[in-house]
Amino acid sequence: MKLPNILFIQLDQQRYDCLGRAGHPLVKTPAIDRLADQGMWFSRAYTAAPLCCPARQTLLSGQWPDKHGGLWNYDQNIPVGLFDKPTWTQSLNGLGYRLGYVGKWHVHPRKTPLDFGFHDYIGDVDYAEFQRVERHPATVMDERHWFGGLDVVPLASTRTHWLASRAIELIQRYAADDAPWHLRFDLHEPHLPCTPTQTFLDRVDPTLIQPWPNFGDTFSNKPYIQKQQLHNWELESATWEYWSRYVHRYLAMVMQVDDAVGNITHALDHLEAADNTMVIFTSDHGDACGSHGMIDKHYVMYEEEVHVPLIVRWPSELAAGTQCDAFVNHLIDLPATILEVVGLPTP
Repeated sequence: MKLPNILFIQLDQQRYDCLGRAGHPLVKTPAIDRLADQGMWFSRAYTAAPLCCPARQTLLSGQWPDKHGGLWNYDQNIPVGLFDKPTWTQSLNGLGYRLGYVGKWHVHPRKTPLDFGFHDYIGDVDYAEFQRVERHPATVMDERHWFGGLDVVPLASTRTHWLASRAIELIQRYAADDAPWHLRFDLHEPHLPCTPTQTFLDRVDPTLIQPWPNFGDTFSNKPYIQKQQLHNWELESATWEYWSRYVHRYLAMVMQVDDAVGNITHALDHLEAADNTMVIFTSDHGDACGSHGMIDKHYVMYEEEVHVPLIVRWPSELAAGTQCDAFVNHLIDLPATILEVVGLPTP
């Protein structure tokens, strides 16, 4: 059996309902929709933890957060899990795969993907060096930093598209050899603060952005920490007119991400490698984005934070345009599924 290539695309803080395929009226995501049309769309995929580090550690280890030990973001001075057992990426390495990692890591404060079986790693430090050499102009930010702003560099020089170009280069290099490959493409976006380019900001009419149905939640008979969170963020008096500025940038950034994803999938098709490549598209968790008047995530398990998009395209094995409506805990299920696909036992 010829082992499949595995292209794993993971976004950060992508809401399930903010994609064209999920029916959002203002968001156009043709590249992601195309993946769904050509593969399987999972309508009920949920994260194991709506927080960056625990979610990403769960995906790498295949274990629940209470097992791997990472219960919070380690850059908040919280201990990180030990990761004292082999990961599925190391198993792929041992099977002869070439492994590349491009983009956001946020798994361990000292170890990098190179410590977990990956051969190549292009991340934040590399993009920062590119910015320094190119002397990028500063992003124009909102007076409230977390509400985002405008990225004024050319599209090819944005983080989304610069990293996509590096991912394409690795895929092209790996495809030139006979060995199977696994490329992990992780974007920071659309995690706040959202800083899309003007091109994508112009694609969303801010006057058409309607309040989420639960925007006016009073948190009656709910844990006090939920209302306290609005106070912590100084959002307890924020109107929808104020909030819509953030939502506008979030939706624009989703479309910019889709454009970057399209660059990668079109490059894969050009190499004629799509039939033997399993493409996985998902997110680590969602984003409140103004639902319940909240920003970011933390302390809550609302649908907006835990329900994530999940698509698997594998032309040689999966019928196009299919949908799975069963519950999937993707960060736990995917490691085991990938090992099964390549014929390895699941620890």
